[in-house]
Amino acid sequence: MAIADPSDRFARVLLGLAVGDALGWPNERCSRVEKRILESPPGGFPLWEMDRVRILPGEYSDDTQLTLAVARSLMSPRWEEHLSTAELPFLLRYQRGAGRATLEAARSWARGVPPWLGVQGYVAAGGNGVVMRIAPHVMVGLVSGDLEGTLSRVFRDGLMTHGHPRALLGALCHAFCLWFLGVQGGGHEDLRSALVDQAGTWGRLREEDLPPGWFPPGWDPGRYRLEWESVLDAMLVQVERMSLRWGPMEGLGELGGVGPRAGTGDATALSALFLLGLHWDSPLEGLLLASRLRDGDPDTLASVLGALLGMRHRTGWIPEGLRGVQDQECLLRTAAALGSGDPVGAARELMESSGEGQWRPSPIGEIRSLGTRDGLEKVQTRLGQTLYLVVV
Repeated sequence: MAIADPSDRFARVLLGLAVGDALGWPNERCSRVEKRILESPPGGFPLWEMDRVRILPGEYSDDTQLTLAVARSLMSPRWEEHLSTAELPFLLRYQRGAGRATLEAARSWARGVPPWLGVQGYVAAGGNGVVMRIAPHVMVGLVSGDLEGTLSRVFRDGLMTHGHPRALLGALCHAFCLWFLGVQGGGHEDLRSALVDQAGTWGRLREEDLPPGWFPPGWDPGRYRLEWESVLDAMLVQVERMSLRWGPMEGLGELGGVGPRAGTGDATALSALFLLGLHWDSPLEGLLLASRLRDGDPDTLASVLGALLGMRHRTGWIPEGLRGVQDQECLLRTAAALGSGDPVGAARELMESSGEGQWRPSPIGEIRSLGTRDGLEKVQTRLGQTLYLVVV
């Protein structure tokens, strides 16, 4: 079943995702990173510093950056090639807070080596760097009504940076939740039931999508399959046990949204699902709760939840003070392209109408300089995304 009013719905998803990211990023705990809030207006985004670099109100981190990188890839004729050879290597120039596994994979792709062959510990990478970025795949799939193709793309995307079942199953679970909210009626209990009933669809190890050589010498395919099934079984038990009678912190503790498992792909997907149900009719309250966590990964949890809330709710739940998120026009243009049924053609038309300027080529398309800030070159893409490039 294809989705109705895709561009409007997708705009809400991307805005919810970016708002959650921008709200949660100042509260993310990072070792050896100094953060300082300079201004914090009630009902709005803070002005803050990270290692003496100013972060302007509404600016977002790697969660939204990676989402837009995936979206640009889907606007390319060969999305996998573009993501692996252009987007991920270029991310190293402008990333804001990307995780270790994503950065190591990006460096490996920059050397021309797939990370499963070039990154030690790739198979142990179970973080939420995949779950945070896969919403564009769901958007494209919802237009065509192709769930199987959507899950295949999510899985293949995830393999580009992460190898552990926690990362990949977390992304597949989140993709299925977004899909359900896009095409199904019903409530939170219906969504949880569908996750369990259709685990054979979203939760299977898609070995037909593994690239040649993905099981290199020294890997034990049988052991990996057992680990996959173990993670999936544990997730399904948690979905069945999930109770909206839990308090927020009790539930997040049970599901791994806070504590030592915070930041893993499976814990992030399930914690966002829990907060979605707990705040089914109070979306802003849920987003603010996720973004203010001190013992978790608040920017990613809030952005993943924001995407679910955007798919679930009509416009109006994001208050005026939070509508000034960075690159709002870019987010709207991206949603329109992904919802058009022809992302490649739609993006080409949007970029051709992006106005005059001193455009120059980059691996991800043409960009123009907007000056410098804090020793970084501020640039804008044809679709309107702002990037702060490390000068090389």
